[in-house]
Amino acid sequence: MFDSFSNAIEVLDRRIREALERSIPEDEFSALATSLYRLQADHIPSVQRFSMMRGTEPSDLKDWRDIPAIPIRSFKDLALTSLPEEERGRCFFSSGTTSGNRSRHYHSDASMGLYETSLLAGYQWIQRRAERTFPSKLVSLTPEPSEVPHSSLAHMFGTWARGMEQVSFVGSIDEAGRWQVDVGRFIEAVQGEDVPALVVGTAFGFVHLLDGLDAEGLSVGLPEGSMILETGGYKGQSREIPKADLHRWIVESLGIHDRDIVNEYGMSELSSQAYSINGDPLVVPSWMRVELVSAETGRPIEDGGRGLIRVVDLANVRSVCSILTEDLGERRGDGFELHGRKLDAEPKGCSLLAV
Repeated sequence: MFDSFSNAIEVLDRRIREALERSIPEDEFSALATSLYRLQADHIPSVQRFSMMRGTEPSDLKDWRDIPAIPIRSFKDLALTSLPEEERGRCFFSSGTTSGNRSRHYHSDASMGLYETSLLAGYQWIQRRAERTFPSKLVSLTPEPSEVPHSSLAHMFGTWARGMEQVSFVGSIDEAGRWQVDVGRFIEAVQGEDVPALVVGTAFGFVHLLDGLDAEGLSVGLPEGSMILETGGYKGQSREIPKADLHRWIVESLGIHDRDIVNEYGMSELSSQAYSINGDPLVVPSWMRVELVSAETGRPIEDGGRGLIRVVDLANVRSVCSILTEDLGERRGDGFELHGRKLDAEPKGCSLLAV
């Protein structure tokens, strides 16, 4: 039975990799997503039990909207993977709270390959969406990926870095395991040659950077053509600042334009991300779908309404493709806006303490 499953998942993996290179129409997406969910329900006991509790027969599913969404908290307590233990060579942790269980997303060599294909395809897709080419110089406010091997965010930046001409990671880890930004290293990385830089990091990382610059009475004018990619929450790592205020501060301190800031929405439990450009709503590539659902009924929210963010990610082949997050969003046309977390949700970041 395992050989049959292994062959089936490899075939689906190849189909999805091919689909990442183009726009996936709705009917094909539903066919891929329902096929993937059937395999996951057959070979992940927790998913199978969840389907039974919901009264869902996986073989009857025809539309991606009908796939049961696994609550994201389940990643804390359950091994939501079809990988045998001996193949779980890599694991990304969510930060969750500083105590207790953290979400776990297991990977094998094959699933890491698909994950990185999705990361790179998403990076190319957002450039096409923005109608511009991002700088080939990367400056990351995170530690080196090798220093935080369980951080999906650092791994994403490290994957992007492979195609860059110049790369600097200017983050460090303090004695308590918290991420810090080395302001001096940042200045060295962006100054000197007049080369545009793509500066990437968490929201709290930018607060650390800008606080450090302010403390020294410094401002750093990034070279023309530079861009910022900001992601993630605060998780008690710094004071929280409304996104609009943070972006205004970035513009003033780093000498760029509003249009040069990209916002990313992702999590360790997923293999793909959503992006916002020019302050527009977050949008997802064609191998993802996002639906806003009522926290009370689980039913879809009308355009303009707020609800929990539910994600279907085809790149999550060997874990769970349909996840119900604890984030609140508002549907805006073909995109959505993030409005924080529901009141009883635990604070969550981007693998901030995953070291």
